Amino acid sequence: MELYNILLNLGYERRKSQEKMFSIVEKAILKEEDEPSVFLIEAPTGTGKSFGYLLPIIEHNQKAIISTKTKILQEQLRKDLEFLSSIRKNYFGKGINYLILKGKSNYLCLDRFYDKENELKQTTIFGKLSLSKDIKDLIESETWDGDVEFTNIPPDIWQEINIDEHYCDSYYRKSCPYMKDCFYYKKLKDQEKKADILVVNHSLLVLKEFEDSDERILVIDEAHELDEALVKSLTSGFSTNGVLRLLASIRDMLPPEKKDSLDAVDVISIFKNLFENLFEKETKKDKTPASIPIDEPFFVNAFMNSIYSPLDEAIRIIKEHVEKTVINRLEYKTLVSARFKSLLEDSRIFKKEFIDSLSVDTSSVNQEDRLEIELSRLIAKFRTLANRVSNMYNTLKYMEDEENKEFLGFVVSREFSKRLNDYNYRVEAFPIFPKNAINIDDYKSVILTSATLDEDLIELTTGIRGEYYSLEHVFDYKNVNFIVKNILPKNKDLWKEELVNSLRYLRTFYGKVLVLLTSYEQMEYIPKDEDIVFQNTTSLRKAIEMIQNGDKNVLVGVDSVWTGIDVKGEKGLLMAKLPFESPSEPIHYHRMKYFEKHGIDGFSYSRKKAFLQFKQGFGRLVRTKEDKGTVIICDSRIWRYEEFIDFIKSLKVKIHYRQQRGD
Repeated sequence: MELYNILLNLGYERRKSQEKMFSIVEKAILKEEDEPSVFLIEAPTGTGKSFGYLLPIIEHNQKAIISTKTKILQEQLRKDLEFLSSIRKNYFGKGINYLILKGKSNYLCLDRFYDKENELKQTTIFGKLSLSKDIKDLIESETWDGDVEFTNIPPDIWQEINIDEHYCDSYYRKSCPYMKDCFYYKKLKDQEKKADILVVNHSLLVLKEFEDSDERILVIDEAHELDEALVKSLTSGFSTNGVLRLLASIRDMLPPEKKDSLDAVDVISIFKNLFENLFEKETKKDKTPASIPIDEPFFVNAFMNSIYSPLDEAIRIIKEHVEKTVINRLEYKTLVSARFKSLLEDSRIFKKEFIDSLSVDTSSVNQEDRLEIELSRLIAKFRTLANRVSNMYNTLKYMEDEENKEFLGFVVSREFSKRLNDYNYRVEAFPIFPKNAINIDDYKSVILTSATLDEDLIELTTGIRGEYYSLEHVFDYKNVNFIVKNILPKNKDLWKEELVNSLRYLRTFYGKVLVLLTSYEQMEYIPKDEDIVFQNTTSLRKAIEMIQNGDKNVLVGVDSVWTGIDVKGEKGLLMAKLPFESPSEPIHYHRMKYFEKHGIDGFSYSRKKAFLQFKQGFGRLVRTKEDKGTVIICDSRIWRYEEFIDFIKSLKVKIHYRQQRGD
């Protein structure tokens, strides 16, 4: 491959595993119709998997969709593509036509912004600039793509001016006065049609339909987290805050004489009466869970009667009010633009006789009419609320659908809200196994890759199966020590003491230490000092920067700290215990119930999941050839599971077993 050879000449390191990955990706690109179209590649840390799939795709001028877990990882891929594009342009005169694509809610809606412009002039950033002026400067800069990422726009403001699929529906877009300049539906869509490589995240992958997908290779990076990302994308439900916001928006649109019609809907009390008792029971067991799995959607009828029905009646009243308002405002206007008349027809609010009484003004094709814009927005706002209430009904019906019952899980969670001065409860339904969420037949070929990949788990949870490849480890682990402490987590007091002693030991020898916990509760066991940063006190991105820059020397976290961080250099790594899922974790809880019902060995599933998480966590230690350090695990149960020990031995890591507590 020419581009690869240029990189080698520039000093890029040749890696056997990466070259093996090139050949697998080329096989996917060049395959015949009757050959396998799905490939699973386990590419351990150091393989260089991003270049492993990008270089063959670029070399063969292959169109592709690259999907990764998060927006942060999308930005990392942007850096890789920008680097390769600059090299390619310098040597071949042609860069790479790529596009980073996120969900539509990440982009500014010009129509919603200009509708709120005057209101936003009263809002400032850091007490200096008008938020309205700041956003206008971004729009007029001609370099901003409308993405909220890396702007200072507060989340609560952004929700009012971003693209809302209920507001910016296909009907309103026909009459939107800003359609020709729209960041998402015009500029981004035009770029999407031209881009050879699209970089998306897993959530967008499952929710969006792509044009010419049959001509594209689909690469799913960080595929070990595809399952949970799909579950999250397909989860639906309601929260106290969400329903209150919807209630407030509906009340704002009600005619003055009807504004008190929703006063009896006490959303906070409804949620508390339904769910508070669940948490009180757990608290009595000396637990304070953030979420609780529930077996049945016992709340559906209560939601239907106490929330949906009054909101639906309010929508009926608003519809009549909107119809009356529009007819009155157009009383002396017999000529309207074609696009406005089309909106009136599509809205399904007005009688045919009224619409027929309006004639199209052919002389105003490119002229903006202030009254039409005002009325169009009124109709769009009504349709937005009507669609949301309709979605509430559909979601409640979905939750109690007997056909879905076996494959649906339910969870209720809560967190304290300063806005409410009370708990914000959230109740959700999700597919236990998100199989067929991605139609792999839509693509030319599909590649799933990750540093840790289990083909059986992928098939069980997503239904995807294909040719499986496991590449060789690249890094030498001879300078890594693995210490197993002789302690069982069930001996809680002794285990907590051992955890603290182990952290003290690692801090004595290393300037950087990562502490991998299996629950937020365990953070309480770690002594607090100014050199420790906890994952739940800042963004993960900032926490990593603090460690890498030497501002802090210990990072303590759960979940994403096991799988999603890259801290280079010599370091210590402390694993609290084997990362088996908590029995009360909602997805795990409902899957275990399913396995039990169908006579499937649920522990085998749990063990595989824990092993993948363990390998991911261990992979945080060595990120470059020069990295070295020590891993301590405070869990002697590891000796029971041969795959864990065999994995460590396969890396030729020195294993030390500390027989005495505190060694």
